[in-house]
Amino acid sequence: MFYGWLVVGCTLLAMALSAGTDRSFGVAVIPLSAQFGWSRATLSTVVLVTGIVSSLFQLMIGVLVDRFGPRYVLVAGVAYLGVTVWLLTVATTIWQFGLAYGLLGGLGLAATRQVVAATLVGNMTSPCC
Repeated sequence: MFYGWLVVGCTLLAMALSAGTDRSFGVAVIPLSAQFGWSRATLSTVVLVTGIVSSLFQLMIGVLVDRFGPRYVLVAGVAYLGVTVWLLTVATTIWQFGLAYGLLGGLGLAATRQVVAATLVGNMTSPCC
């Protein structure tokens, strides 16, 4: 079996987990609002911060991919997302939730997006030396 297909499969799995972490937030808005008394506007602001942080970190992630390689950046991004999900389970205040999902989650999402995946798959599957 060609090694590149394993790389493609692992990258696909990492991006699917990343997208699930990012896109499934809408399912939790109403239960979080009911349990903690946070408004939907406040929770939506956390999602906005996540998007902004993720977008801004994309520039830095490109530099890190060039310096350290896409494999290490992708593994670090998945680790950040894992820590983010764990922190979300223990967060009891909105600032803890915002810090975990907004900052750390934004960094993890940036490190598991298309910039890293395209570089990783392109480098591993190219017929070049």
